[in-house]
Amino acid sequence: MICRDLHYPGGQIYSTSVQKKVDEQTGNILAAQSYYEFMQGTSMACPHASGVTGLIVSKYGGPGFTNADCKRRLLSALRPADINEHNPGFEGILGTGYLDAARALDSDTSKAPAQVKDVAAEPGYTDLTITFPAVADPDDRTASYYVIYYSDKEPLTASTYKSAKSTKVFGLKYNVGEKVSYTSRNLSINQGYHYAIVAVDRWGNEAAPTFFSSSTLDNAAPDHEGRPPRHHCHERGGDDPRRSLGKRFRR
Repeated sequence: MICRDLHYPGGQIYSTSVQKKVDEQTGNILAAQSYYEFMQGTSMACPHASGVTGLIVSKYGGPGFTNADCKRRLLSALRPADINEHNPGFEGILGTGYLDAARALDSDTSKAPAQVKDVAAEPGYTDLTITFPAVADPDDRTASYYVIYYSDKEPLTASTYKSAKSTKVFGLKYNVGEKVSYTSRNLSINQGYHYAIVAVDRWGNEAAPTFFSSSTLDNAAPDHEGRPPRHHCHERGGDDPRRSLGKRFRR
């Protein structure tokens, strides 16, 4: 079953039901027989959400525990599966992901994921594909999301990147070290773009940003050997946004 915030089990649920024989004149129930059948809808989804909410309150409820605390735990308790990837055509309308009851009972130790390293950029004429290894998180196995900030103006820095446009990449589906990939599309030809990548866990704890700049290809004539121009990508660590590592790519 879908809702705006989270995805609960709600289809083809084997549930109790009842068959009644009713007096048509009086409306009285003359006989009733219970049985099981497959059902779907909000009547099936709500018990799952309510049950997990009850588990959260039974463990953490008490003085100082608020409705907002409960909601935060519920909406961040996700299984390691990308709900948008599994439901093409419904991207962005199925909520944050699939509910995981066990993760709803985890504790926040305020430990951020590791910083993203080894960023690579593969440019096209109107797109740019960014890849990097998935990072570890001390208490959540791996980062929940990677927030990618971007600008076609000035290079991003520690004091400016959060004011830039951004997009989120679902991270739970990746094991540590697996390649995370994101493609920026509908870009301008021969245009420089500046990025910051931040790994974030389910509680909102953020790693230090990793800055880098790249550019799309120029639609220029090849050189005398038939090769297109070489391309540069510069990665800058979050501790010193001025540092350049000078990675070079050839197409």
